[in-house]
Amino acid sequence: MQLMISTATVFLEFWKRRRAVLTYDWDLIDWEDEEEELRPQFEAKYSQVERVNPITGKPEPFQPFPDKLSRLMVSVSGIFFMISLVLTAVFAVVVYRLVAMEQFASFKWYFIKKYWQFATSGTGVCINFMIIMSLNVVYEKVAYLLTDLEHPRTESEWENSFALKMFLFQFVNLNSSIFYIAFFLGRHAGIWYGILEGIGVLAVITNAFVIAITSDYIPRFVYAYKYGPCTDQGYRQEKCLKGYVNSSLSVFDLSELGMGYSGYCRYRDYRAPPWSSTPYEFTLQFWHVLAARLAFIIVFEHLVFGIKSFIAYLIPDMPKDLCDRMRREKYLVQEMMYEAELEHLQRERKKNGKQYHHEWP
Repeated sequence: MQLMISTATVFLEFWKRRRAVLTYDWDLIDWEDEEEELRPQFEAKYSQVERVNPITGKPEPFQPFPDKLSRLMVSVSGIFFMISLVLTAVFAVVVYRLVAMEQFASFKWYFIKKYWQFATSGTGVCINFMIIMSLNVVYEKVAYLLTDLEHPRTESEWENSFALKMFLFQFVNLNSSIFYIAFFLGRHAGIWYGILEGIGVLAVITNAFVIAITSDYIPRFVYAYKYGPCTDQGYRQEKCLKGYVNSSLSVFDLSELGMGYSGYCRYRDYRAPPWSSTPYEFTLQFWHVLAARLAFIIVFEHLVFGIKSFIAYLIPDMPKDLCDRMRREKYLVQEMMYEAELEHLQRERKKNGKQYHHEWP
């Protein structure tokens, strides 16, 4: 996990450096969103409604807020509908596999009956593949339609809105999200920089919860240092886990089912036995394990984020030669402005018949 986060951080930091170089080469260092031209579709749609641009001081087409809100609500509704459609398709495949499992297991043909697991998985994968490929075509068309419906003001706004819709549509498709992130986002890293950063953070948090909650490491650790034979001895060996399995199992009285059963059943949990004063309540060991899991999540996240931030700090956002070129360019501009101003003042003094010196007055 740490290797993946480190690799992702290195990639993003080097992309930032590459982006800085391209921005300088294309003379877009001081480019602002206000300088971007309006989309022709936007101008044609809202040519009758104008307002003065606070930056340029010139009138330009303007999209009223009620119109923008209504279009945004329709777009969001379409997004949720498509996401629901994808989830429904995934659920349908799961239901199919459950039904097919029973049908293939009782099939008359010996070959299919013998390899029912392979038949179930194979047909399920084929159906899922066809659904994914079919919906991918629909995804793009719907994303185009919804984005055009919003009437974004500039091309960059249109691209960002379209890319976000494609990401949401593909992300919920559990079987293709990894490939989508790897290939689709890889071609548009500039637009997706913020989303990639968010995915990295979400991956760390998710992995911390997975390790802390589903892993058996934390309960073993708590037992070895708090409840095992080596309690408070400051070391952990194999003998320190003696009795761990019995400690991690709780007891249930089968007679409480009221169906003529007798005896006891062991299950995985930390609850008081039925003969205690508080039957089936969480034991103190449960709260110790829960506290240890929460502490592990906090420590793990801070450790990984610390390493991630340290790697990002080691890689400057701009190459040194680019910084030198920018400083050199800024210095030359200042010199030109100084010389131009000095020449202007000298001409003014000479015009007025005043004596002047070759220095800043």
